Amino acid sequence: MSRPLPLRLLALTVARTALDILPLALLLIATRLVVGGADLAHPGRFGLGLVLTLSGLFLFLRGLELALFPVGEGLANGFARRGNLPLLLAFAFCMGFGATVAEPTLIATAAQAELASAGRLTALPFRLTVALAVGTALVIGVVRLLAGHPIHRYLMGGYLAAMGLTLVCPPELVGIAFDAGGITTSSVTVPLIAALGGGLASQLRGRDPLLDGFGLVAFASLLPILFVSLYGLWVFHHGQAGGIAVAAAGVETNLVEWLLRGLGETVRDLLPIVAVICFFQLGVLRSPFTGGRTLGWGVGWAVVGLWAFMEGLELAVFPLGKQLAHDLVARGGAAGITLFAFLLGFATTVAEPALIAIALKAEELSAGLVHPLALRLTVALGVGVGLAVGVVRIVYGGSLTLLLVAGYAVVVAATPWTPRPLLPLAYDSGGVTTSTVTVPLVVALGLALAAEVPGRNPLVDGFGLIALASLFPILTVIGYGIAGRWRAARKG
Repeated sequence: MSRPLPLRLLALTVARTALDILPLALLLIATRLVVGGADLAHPGRFGLGLVLTLSGLFLFLRGLELALFPVGEGLANGFARRGNLPLLLAFAFCMGFGATVAEPTLIATAAQAELASAGRLTALPFRLTVALAVGTALVIGVVRLLAGHPIHRYLMGGYLAAMGLTLVCPPELVGIAFDAGGITTSSVTVPLIAALGGGLASQLRGRDPLLDGFGLVAFASLLPILFVSLYGLWVFHHGQAGGIAVAAAGVETNLVEWLLRGLGETVRDLLPIVAVICFFQLGVLRSPFTGGRTLGWGVGWAVVGLWAFMEGLELAVFPLGKQLAHDLVARGGAAGITLFAFLLGFATTVAEPALIAIALKAEELSAGLVHPLALRLTVALGVGVGLAVGVVRIVYGGSLTLLLVAGYAVVVAATPWTPRPLLPLAYDSGGVTTSTVTVPLVVALGLALAAEVPGRNPLVDGFGLIALASLFPILTVIGYGIAGRWRAARKG
């Protein structure tokens, strides 16, 4: 079978990226037609932002496919074959740390957290804290996989610790901390983490790829909650506000200068993951890179793509979130806002590439026990319900802490009743649903909605939508598994 021509391969990648964006685009257009509202300010700048966002996402993902993903998977397999535990753990930590620092959704959300917290949660330390958590999570996950311990014992203890921290954290910190668990597992980290888990499970004797290969994503979603909670507790007791005036006004300065400065920041953001790969490939494995030209093009595309994507968010997606929140509050009412949130979660999750990949892999490893479409619909239902519940909380008021503690208490209580082969998949489902495009829009919508509704504080009420969108898929997949077991018992 001949290899696809470069132009054909390029066209297929463009078409796939467009399909990833299509559900969100159709929903936004339909909402705009139904709700109406005022025209956007600076339509030319908004149009430029849309072009940068879409082209940037395409270039970034294509760059990852050409360069970082193949090299990362090869490194994971190489260390697994060597059987050197310290090197394997060091690679797992550095890969998790480096990939998370370069995660576009984390970069965007960290900037919004800095603005909303009046500079107390500064963007770079926030990102480093989350990246440290993901690196530590992969180390724990690999140790668990090597030891063959049941995953639910680790995760239940982690969820209990998260609930305990939630009860002592200030309200301003709860939403940001739990959102951190959802934004870390997106287009960059999920394929790398899944490749690491699946590669190790297939290399080790006595390991079930379905039971042991999944679960690393769940660790990478859980530990950032704990780390950001502890970091935030220290900051809120000892930190000071300030230092955000330039960030808040950056778009209003010279546009060309602002874009060039963003390109330099993007190169800085991607340096950690490139440095990690180069160090372990050349310095530890002492193996040269193959396909140097392709690798170079991939790194270049990833840099330019991430730069364009981040600048496009600032120019288009975040202003769009504010405009939608204003129009929905003014014209759509509570029912319209809730319906929009549900459809936003459901439509974008069904088409989420990471979820599609995980669902197909689960079907393959379970020999057909897991139906991919049923799994995708179940997870999408959970995300839609989670966002709808979050919007209702913002509009009518309510305790995010209470919702999260109650939800994770149900997860812990239902775990013993869930079919064991489905448990790692259920836990992972909370981390594979956060799309690279959807997360910035949801964060912008939550913050803008909290600013529009009287009596709401953006820092307290604006964050938390991603946290609920990560919690409810775990509940729906667990419910799906328990219902399947009950139906099988009745037939038996």
